[in-house]
Order: sequence, then C-alpha cells, then structure tokens
Amino acid sequence: MFKPALRICFSLVMLLSFSIDKNLSQIKKVGIPVIRNYSFNLSQVWNFYQDERGCIIISTTLGLFEFDGKSMVKLGTPTDINKDNSGWFYFFRSGDGTYYYSEGNDIGYFKLTGNKLQPVSLKDKLPSNQRNFDFVYFIHEKGSEIIFQAADKTMIYSNESFRIIEPQSNKFHLGFMIGDDYYIRETGKGLMKLVNSKFEVIPEGEKFADIKIYGIFPFSGNTLMICTREAGLFVYDLNSKTNRLKKFVTEVDQWLETSMVNHPISLQNGEYYAIGSLLKGLVIIDKNGKLIQQLSKDNGLNSNTIYSLYEDREKQLWIGYNNGLACAEINSPYSTTNTKIDLNILFYTTAYFNNRIYFGGEPYMLYFDWDANINPVNPQKFTEIHQSSGISWRCKEFDNTLCFGHYTGGCIIDKYNVYHTTTIPFNVWMLFPLYHNPEKYIVHTAKELYIAQKTKNNWKYQALPLGNITASKLTLDNLHNVWIESIQKELYRIRVDSLTDRITEIKRFSLEQGLPDSLNVSLVNYKDKILANTSQNVFCFDENSDKFYRFTQITNQIPKGKNIEIIKAESDNFIPYLDRKTLTTGFLQIDKSGTLVFYDKVFSKYNHMSLDNSSIIDTRNIVIPNEQNLLFFDPGITGNCNLQFVANIRKVILQITDSVLFNGFYFENKNILSNKQKASQIPVISYSENSILFNYSASFFEDYEKNLFSVKLDGFEKSWSEWSANSEKGYTNLHEGDYVFRVKAKNIYGTESTEAVFQFTVLPPWYRTFYAYISYTLILGLLTFIVSYLYSRRLKLINTRLENLVRERTYEIQEKQEALLLSEIEKNEVESQKLLLEKEKLIFESQKLSEELSYKNKEITNFAMHIITKNDMLNSYKGKLKDLKNFEKEELLKRIKLLINEINQTLNRDRELIKFQQYINKINSDFFNRLREINPKLTNNELRLAALVKLNLSIKEIASLANKSTNAVEMARYRLRSKLGLESNENLSDFLNRIC
Repeated sequence: MFKPALRICFSLVMLLSFSIDKNLSQIKKVGIPVIRNYSFNLSQVWNFYQDERGCIIISTTLGLFEFDGKSMVKLGTPTDINKDNSGWFYFFRSGDGTYYYSEGNDIGYFKLTGNKLQPVSLKDKLPSNQRNFDFVYFIHEKGSEIIFQAADKTMIYSNESFRIIEPQSNKFHLGFMIGDDYYIRETGKGLMKLVNSKFEVIPEGEKFADIKIYGIFPFSGNTLMICTREAGLFVYDLNSKTNRLKKFVTEVDQWLETSMVNHPISLQNGEYYAIGSLLKGLVIIDKNGKLIQQLSKDNGLNSNTIYSLYEDREKQLWIGYNNGLACAEINSPYSTTNTKIDLNILFYTTAYFNNRIYFGGEPYMLYFDWDANINPVNPQKFTEIHQSSGISWRCKEFDNTLCFGHYTGGCIIDKYNVYHTTTIPFNVWMLFPLYHNPEKYIVHTAKELYIAQKTKNNWKYQALPLGNITASKLTLDNLHNVWIESIQKELYRIRVDSLTDRITEIKRFSLEQGLPDSLNVSLVNYKDKILANTSQNVFCFDENSDKFYRFTQITNQIPKGKNIEIIKAESDNFIPYLDRKTLTTGFLQIDKSGTLVFYDKVFSKYNHMSLDNSSIIDTRNIVIPNEQNLLFFDPGITGNCNLQFVANIRKVILQITDSVLFNGFYFENKNILSNKQKASQIPVISYSENSILFNYSASFFEDYEKNLFSVKLDGFEKSWSEWSANSEKGYTNLHEGDYVFRVKAKNIYGTESTEAVFQFTVLPPWYRTFYAYISYTLILGLLTFIVSYLYSRRLKLINTRLENLVRERTYEIQEKQEALLLSEIEKNEVESQKLLLEKEKLIFESQKLSEELSYKNKEITNFAMHIITKNDMLNSYKGKLKDLKNFEKEELLKRIKLLINEINQTLNRDRELIKFQQYINKINSDFFNRLREINPKLTNNELRLAALVKLNLSIKEIASLANKSTNAVEMARYRLRSKLGLESNENLSDFLNRIC
C-alpha cells in the first residue's frame, strides 16, 4: 500500500476532526502576506534546507551558505566552482545528516575540518569511463542509496561505490522521490519508475514524452499530483486500471501554461501548493485548485524569476531569486494591501458598510468592494471619493448611515452608497444622528458641539454651549443623551431637549455616582450601554439608579496583572482593548457561554496600531489601519505565537589574537550539524587569551530585528542580563576556571527560546598552575629547611662565640673595674686638690676685685667731688666778678690779678675732669653695653647719667658735675627711666646696680 498517501489521508482526517488545528495552518486569501526581501547579493539560489538549529542552509552559485535571520555565513565551496564557473550548485541533506553536493562536473559531500566544512569529492569512486557527465540537477535519497541525477546518467551511490543507469535513447530530465519510489522523465519516452536497477515507463507515462515535468507530489488518496511546465497540472491514479491520468483543472491554468513553471512544492502537508515560475513570480493554490495567493514584482517580490521555494518549520515560504532571496509570511494571521501600489494616503480610520470597506485618512477618502473570495489575480481596486479632499478623522455606522468626521465638515454615506457632505465650516471630529433623525446631527468639533439640521438646499446649525468643558470623545445612549469624555478625562452627560434643541442638563459623574476616580476616565458605548474605563476597572451605567457599577460580565474574568481599557465595543465578537499596565493592545471576544477569550499575544507584532479605528467585517476578517498601509487580521490563525525556537551561539572569538574558537556548529554522528556541545568539545583556553567575544542569534525569522537576548556567564555572573537587542557580548580578563556561557532569546510574541550553551575553561597563568604551586611548595620547603639549618648552625656558632666573648669580657671588665677604681681614687684626690686650689684662687681674686672696685668707686667719687668743688669755685668766681664792678681801678686790678691766679689753678682741675670722664667710660664699658642691649637708642650723656646714678650721687651733685640745673637732671633721669622701661614705683639706682 502507498504509505505516504496513507499518511496524507490520516493527516487530512485529523485536520477535519479538529477544526482549530485546521485554522492554525490556513493560508490567507485576503490581502498579501508580509514579504521580507533580503539584500544579500547571492547569485542564483538553487535550494534551501532548515537544520536542527533552525538555521536556513542555502545553496547558490557561490557555494553553501547559512542564514540565521541576521547574518549570512559561508559554510563551504566545492573545488570546481572557481575553475569552470558552471553556474550550478545544488546540495542535499540525507537522513543521516550528510550534506551532499553537485557542482559542474563534480559530486561529493561536505565534512567538518576544524571549524569549516570542506568538500570531499566522490568522483574518483566512479568507474573511470563514467567520470564525465552533465550537470547533476538534483540529489535524492532512496533507502541507504544516494541518487545523483544528471541528464546523461543516473549515478546511485551506496557502500562507497556507484552503479550507473543510462537513458534508453535520449536524455533524462528531472527525477522525483515519492515515498520509496523514484520517478524520472526521459525525453521521448515519458514518465518512468526505477525498478530493479532499471527504469520502466509507468502506465500512460508515455503521455509525458514531450511534456516537461517539474514536480510530483502525493495527492488525495493513492494519487499523485504532477506539475508540468506548459500543460498545467495532472492527477495520476496509482490504483486505477484505466484512465489513470486526468487533467487537474485550476483557477490558474492560463497562468501555468504561460509563466514557465519552475520548482513547485507542497505546503502544509499537501493542503496547498506553491508553484514558482521563471516569468511571473509564483502562485499558491489549495488542493481543490483554488487560487489563494499570487505574488510577483507587482505586489512585493523583487523578481519574477523564481529559482527555488521552501517551507520552513514556521510554515513560512522562502523564495530563491536569480540574485537574492525573500521570505513570505504565509502562515501569519496578518496580510496587507499591495505595498507596491503607492496610494499616497495616510490611513486614520476604517469602516465596513454596505459590503464596502471605507478608509478615511489624509488627503482624501477611498473604498473598495469587499469580497472575501476575490481572485488574487485581480486584487482589490481602491476607489477615491473625490468630494472628500482633506483629512478624515473618525467614522461610525448609525441606522444604515455611515458618518465621517472630516476636516472641512461632516461626511455622510447613506444605505445607497450616496455621498453627502455637510456645509458646516468646522474641523469636524465626528457627527451622530440625533433622535434617530436622518436630518439632524450632533456635530463634534475641535472646540464646541453643534446641532446641525439638513434643510432643502443647505445645512443650518446652532452651538451647544458647554462652558469650560472641551469634549475629546462623545457617544449617545438609547435615550438620546449625549455622553462626553473631556480632554481632562472627566465624564459628563448632557440632556438636549428634542423640541428646542437646547441643553437642559449637564451632569458630571465622579465618586458620588459610583466611579472610583473623578479623573482618568474614558468612555465607550457597548450595545447601547455606557461603559467607563477607570484606573481600577470597567464600570457600566445603570439608568434606574443613575450610577455606575462594576461591569462584572467582563471584570470578573480579567486575569490578574491586566488593567483593561475597552477601546470600542460594537459587538461581542471582537472588542479592542488596551492594557494600561503594559500599554499593549489586543482583542477580547465574548463567546456564547459568556467566557472571555483574549487575543493579545498575536498583536505584539503590530503593537503600535490604533485598534480604535479598526473595522470588524466578520469573525475571520478585521481591517486595521497601519499608517501608510492596511492590515487584514484573521483571529482564526494564531501563526507563530507559540512556536518553540532555539537560540544559537554563532561564533566565539578570542579577542586578543582575533582567532575563531567556535564557528557556530558541531557535528553529531560526524554528519548532523548541531549546537549541542559534547564534553570532548569543551575548549581549553590559555590565560593569555582570556578575553572572549560571543556572537549569538535566534532561529525565529519573523521580525528578527525585534528579537531580544539575555545572557549569563556561569562562574562570572550570578544572574541573567536584562533583555537587549544586542547580539554579542564580550568578557575581558577572565580569571582561570570553568565557565558556561548561556544565552536565550525572546521573540516579538514574548515566547522564550531554549538556551544555547557554550562551555570553556580558562587555564591559569603558568605561575598559578598546579605544578607551579607544587614547585612553590617544594622550593619553599627546601628554602625553609636550608634557612632553618643555616640559622640553627649560625645560632650555635654565635652562642659559642658569645660564651667565649662573655668570659673574655667578664675578665676584661673585672680588670678594668679594678684599674678604673684605682684611677678614679687617684683622679679624685688630684681633682680635690685642684678644686681646693681653684677655690682659694677664686676667693683671692674675688677679694682683690672687690678691693679694686671699691678703690675705683672711691676714685670716681673723689673725681666727682672734685668736679663739684670746681663748679662751686666757678660759681664763686662768677659772684666775685659781679662784685668787681663796685671797686676802684687800682683795687680792681689787684683783685683781677688774684682772680686770674685762682682761675689758672681751676683750669688745671679741668684736665682732671676730662680724665674723670674718660675713666668713667673705661670702667663702665660693660655696664654701658648691657644698657644698650636694653635700649640701643640710649645716648652717651644718658649712659654717663646712668653711671653717676649708679654711684648714688644726688640730683644736685649730678647737676654740678654735668654743669646743669637740677631740673634738667631730673628731666634727664625721667627720660632714662622711660627708655629703660621702669615702672613708677621702681628705684632707678637699684635697677642700675642690679645689672652692673
């Protein structure tokens, strides 16, 4: 029985049994999948493969490459590629993990040498007469055999040898491995099957003698899907006796016949088929032949020439161009409008109305007719509403009427899709029909509220004064009350009289009306119920009590950690909300049982979107404006939200020597590329290279640049690092020891990857090695022994010397003490005699000096008295001269003669006075010096005065000696006391005698 077909049937049954799983794998037909074109300059991408690490292996003309979502790394290059520049390189990964290749006129496999993959040619194992062959376009695995398929021969490799099968007449085309069977088409012969080392034409296979086949896949039941280049698709029944081959009619038959089909593949276990071409891009059809997607240069691809297609584990489609590659997110719940069409508009708001999707934005409004089953070959055509030039802010449907707030007034579209504009000369944010009256509207402008009423040919309007209230958002309840959310986040209700159109009440709702906050309140209308979002929870207004109460229908089911703010609520199907704590958006759904279902994780991809302006078409289609594009969201497809992925360490570099320690992969069982490190693969690093740089990545390709990483180095760090977009981490000057570097990733959906681990050991420096420490211990022990021995020996010698020296010194000391004692006795006797003689001498000299001093003082006194006597005589002479005037001449001459004799005698005494002064100066020189030390400014007269005072002469005697008046002497004594610094109660004579 055909085993692959049974597996496909079983999978289909399981998918039908579990509709949720079926939805999870569904490819969207609405919109265009997000396409990421990579800028790598890769020449001719021939095929892809995703290995166990999640990396994409790519074969190109330039060799084998590895892509981790961020960087492209060259793994290996066959030997002939630079010789003949054949332009063809193909690789195939076998079940045991071996990478086989074909390039030009060479075939072989890759093996790991060091940190690189090196090609190993198998050409030498061919018989010598079979070593020249055409290009090997494909490689297959059949059991334990590897089939290298060339146009001129089939080379089957097994057990280190080849067997060769040549075509019967012409050339082989392409071969296909289906289950355990190998099919090949030979030109002129048809479709053949390998049976017992030869090819046999299958029943009705001759019909493909001149029709090129580019793909064969298991199909429904025991049938095959055959894809040709020019004739379209066929279904081949393996069990039927007759009419085995039938044309498979699709919606893309014309496209298949004119686009030069190339490299078709099966998607999602046969639910879909992606068919590439060399002229028109690619198409995706389902198993019923319905067109699901058509991708080309017109809507997102960089080229219409498709060389290869591949479905990865994320069920995304990889596309190989002639010069580059791309990835289409066909498994995503999101799709977009055609990104290659420049609509030149910023989308602000959307609305689904009358089977049309309307878009408001800048600088105009537009729409397209909605058809969920529209043929992607004929995509949606946008139609501009020419009367809508300007900015459109918000829109909402009321009673079969669609209302738009517009920069130049309000816009109204009725149930017949007729467009009406108001003539209100304001920037209108929104307008609402009042009292269900299609002729009267509440108009919300940037400044005030108005009531606008349509007349026959125009609009008239009147203001609704709100005082200091500035409305940010408003809605109407089922009693036609106007509810206002102010720009200060306060909540008001306004009642308007239906007859006079005037405000009858303005009421603010706060704590007294059941709200937990007076501020930070936002407004939403849910099924004609007024809901208030607060910082604590969602509250619902009760008309009977005129108060707000907790909206338990929702709040009782909100998970812990969430603070939900409902953005808008038009139905139970999908209610957009904002989580105030995380500032993330999402949808919640209230199912038939009243249970809340949250759609939040999937919105992490476009978390910046404003869901307030989204439009819900049905349970599978939500339109969301996204700046210069529109997103179509299908809640039934979870995409890759919960997909498990791995983190990879891509490279480890020793920074000091700039050498590669690890190149991103290991081999398991000598063949399979792996990121798991074995104990034998743990590197040992010298201490001189203890600065290491780690490069890492994650095998999650959707919005790869938004992946975050956290790292930790066991042995150096105690905790994980903060999440960061940085994909490398360096460590410098690591201490010796065992280390484990760990890295994990987190994708845009918050899913964490498995850890990547790299273990290594840093050796200690030579001076901190085990043997160094043993050497240090031995050397230290030896040095300790030597030092101890030498020190002990030295101590003994010193001790002996000390003992001898002590004895010698003791004897010497004893002798010296005896001699010293005798000497001291003799010396003391001599010294005593000397001292006695000196004492007697001093006594004698002292007595002599005292006698001399007494004698000199007496002499000075005598001199002084002589001078005093002289002065007295002079005074008497003066008196006698005065008396001479009374004498006669003779008597006068006689007396003058006598007086002259007396004067001559007195003159002889003046010489004695001069001698006296000199003598005074001589004997008082030391005394004068001491006085000058006290005051250097003392004059010679003041010094002589001090000497006379020291002799205890009276003022009168001093005046007589100095030939001055007593008053002058007293003034001189006063000045001398001042210069000597004496107090008034201190005796001058005693002071002078003390310093003598």
